[in-house]
Amino acid sequence: SGVFVPQTALSHEELYFSNISKTENVSKSILIPNEDLSDDTTPSVARKFLNEVKSTIVTLQRVVKQRMTIETHNWASSAQQEFHKIVREEIIPIVNQVDARMQNFKIQFFKEATKFVGDFKSLAKEADASLAKHNILELEIERLLKAVVNQDIISVVQNASVVDTLDLQTELERTKERFENCIIKKESEYAKLWNDWYKSVMRMQTWN
Repeated sequence: SGVFVPQTALSHEELYFSNISKTENVSKSILIPNEDLSDDTTPSVARKFLNEVKSTIVTLQRVVKQRMTIETHNWASSAQQEFHKIVREEIIPIVNQVDARMQNFKIQFFKEATKFVGDFKSLAKEADASLAKHNILELEIERLLKAVVNQDIISVVQNASVVDTLDLQTELERTKERFENCIIKKESEYAKLWNDWYKSVMRMQTWN
């Protein structure tokens, strides 16, 4: 009978680099035994042959496991690279775009706020000036009315043609009519001034 020489154990590196040849030779190792052992049927040789087959299968399992581990690692690495690519090329630009829009919104908001404050101050100043004009106009109306009344009364009293109560009553009615007409005229001027100011305020709000 031939002498059986067991295979030496390979390192993980040797298994990795020889996995293809191992895979191709597994069936040969199982189906085609050593020629020196082809006619040897002793139990010890059979056990050694089975152990050899078992060792070969274990070796194949290790190679397959290593290959699967490497492929899994490569897949994980590829997935991680793809994730970083998506983050770099898609997510980060969107974040930057949103940030830029927020910055632009802040700038526009502060501009509008500054303009609003300026317009408000201008309107307040104009309102104060208009109120001052209104006060002056009211005082002027009051002064003119007093002047008209005093002048008309003095004129009526000093008029030599007024000799009786009826004539005096007529003159007072005329004075009252002139007084009312003066009030209507000044109120119209006051209303026009107010409307002009209100229209200017509405135009400024429309522009804004």
